[in-house]
Amino acid sequence: MTGLNKIIDKISQDSVAKCESIISDARNEAAKILNAAVLSAKDETVNIIGEANAKAKTILEMADSGAQFTIRKELLAAKIEILDNAIEAAAKKIKELPDDE
Repeated sequence: MTGLNKIIDKISQDSVAKCESIISDARNEAAKILNAAVLSAKDETVNIIGEANAKAKTILEMADSGAQFTIRKELLAAKIEILDNAIEAAAKKIKELPDDE
């Protein structure tokens, strides 16, 4: 092998080694970026789920409150109806009483 061929061979080997080093560094950097993205996505997922749970809890509390209000309203309407019927029945009995009573 001539001196020129040795120089070309050395440059080629150095070039291959440098390319492999650059590729390895790029893969390592890509892995770091991917890991950071996965961690960020997991954090974001936890935040979104937390917000969704809080909203669901609020909705359930509002629904329960509305249901309780409806129950109280219906109960009051039933009590009013019972009282109206009792007053009407009492008034009817009073009207049916003889005048001296």
